[in-house]
Amino acid sequence: MSPDELKTADEWINAHYLWISHSEQRPTLKWLLDMGETAVIRHGAKVLQIDPWNRLESTRPPRESETDYIGRCLAELYVFARDFDCHVQVLAHPAKMDSTRRNTPPYLEEIAGSKNWDNRSDQGFTVHRPKIFDGGQRKTEAILYHRKARFEELGYPCKLTLNFDLSRDRYVSTDYTSGAGMQA
Repeated sequence: MSPDELKTADEWINAHYLWISHSEQRPTLKWLLDMGETAVIRHGAKVLQIDPWNRLESTRPPRESETDYIGRCLAELYVFARDFDCHVQVLAHPAKMDSTRRNTPPYLEEIAGSKNWDNRSDQGFTVHRPKIFDGGQRKTEAILYHRKARFEELGYPCKLTLNFDLSRDRYVSTDYTSGAGMQA
């Protein structure tokens, strides 16, 4: 990008995105939802994206299971989305896979903490990079899996093959060859 294009892109991002960052890098879900409420009411935000989930400080009581804790948190996010008429996205990582699953695409129930990531979500996506390096050469292929769609009008389970275009710093679909292709 030219300096002018970079400046224009930065101005667009600053005009359309709010970045919420905890001063001590120790946000809790309650703190994040309080900040999200402010963003919705004061700035008209329509999407709250939590990226990544594992950076939130857990407030799980000692006797609550991780599954129950995740279920409770997802219920709070659902209520927030409904009450404030906004979309909530959670980016979460799968648990460490054992050697038998290491090279296979992850499923929603393999996200660290609970099967509730599959049970309670309306939409679920996973990304799999079959190889990151091959013989010291960086690989740029990835597959985006649409694993779950609770409502038919929001899509259906499918997969989209992507390639990270290093010159443009973005993923581009390799499943569509006409025109510029579908971007992710």
